[in-house]
Amino acid sequence: MVGRVKGGKSWHERHKRDHGVKKAKQQNYRNRAAIKLLEIDAKFKLLKPNSFVIELGAAPGGWSQVIAPKVKALVACDLLDMKPVEDTCFIQGDFTDETVQAQMLDTFTNPVTLICSDMAPNMTGIKIADQENMRLLLESVIAFSDQHLCQNGSLLFKCFESPDIQQTIKTMSPKFSKIHRYKPPTSRQESTEFYLIALKKK
Repeated sequence: MVGRVKGGKSWHERHKRDHGVKKAKQQNYRNRAAIKLLEIDAKFKLLKPNSFVIELGAAPGGWSQVIAPKVKALVACDLLDMKPVEDTCFIQGDFTDETVQAQMLDTFTNPVTLICSDMAPNMTGIKIADQENMRLLLESVIAFSDQHLCQNGSLLFKCFESPDIQQTIKTMSPKFSKIHRYKPPTSRQESTEFYLIALKKK
């Protein structure tokens, strides 16, 4: 039956009961992704008062709500529009577009010290196609980091388990002092998502 999961509960019913969803509502965040970022930051202390941060794939703004109060400056970017978040400069567009990149970078007076991405491609349900689209997206995020993240800066982005992910980590390893894999407690157990936290760009 469409919209049903094991045990007969619809996605909507499960979503309403989700601990992360409840916690996000209690704390006035726009989505449960905000809670995952809080968990990541509690462990790795990425968000610092002197940080200049670029967030890729920011809509609907849950991560921006977490990041903005903790850092010096935040520029958020997404293809979709996003309701304003206090102390956040939002730029709508494709982050791989050089014009959009110039807009983001021109906002800062200092080098970019942290790049964050919670992006995922639109899923087709075709496993091979979805994995390839995710691989291409990750390559774009890493290429952006190669160009614009400062020395000793950090990179945080979402991944999904796939045959290619170990190669992604291997490619990144020489570029950073340390790379961590982390699945926040709020990530659904059945999900293959996890996050890569790459520290101190060389």
